[in-house]
Amino acid sequence: MIGLVLDNTSTPFVLTLLVSVATAIGVLGMLPYLWAAYANIALFVLYRPFYYTAVSDYAAKVFGFHTFGKVYGLIICLAGILNFFQSALDALTHKRFDGDPLPVNLLLLVVALIVGVALVGFVWYKSRKLGRDRLEDEAEGATESLMPEPNGEMASGHR
Repeated sequence: MIGLVLDNTSTPFVLTLLVSVATAIGVLGMLPYLWAAYANIALFVLYRPFYYTAVSDYAAKVFGFHTFGKVYGLIICLAGILNFFQSALDALTHKRFDGDPLPVNLLLLVVALIVGVALVGFVWYKSRKLGRDRLEDEAEGATESLMPEPNGEMASGHR
């Protein structure tokens, strides 16, 4: 199922879907209702494999298979390094906000949304520009061919 989505949709669409679902997970995680907690868990269970597959697919498409291992390793390494901030966020939650995780979760949601929208916008712009550049290259390399007249003779270009 994940492969069908990745193979049959554009990269900007996939990234938009990832950002949208991640935002929904963040919002559901802040709601104080049991149904929201169940919806959050269900959505996260579906999101996680899609996320990791999409990240590796994106890395392969953008950077190629030759450097895939280095790029994907760098992505996972950066995620691990950023995970060190979890202790600081826990301390902030417990000391500054008296155990209320809502302000920290809201901060993380806003930052993730801003970074996600910026990434989607950048990838959309670049993919559109790349498509335009390819079209222009194809047009420049095309040969002119004359259209036949209704009587079957080739048009002379003059009337």
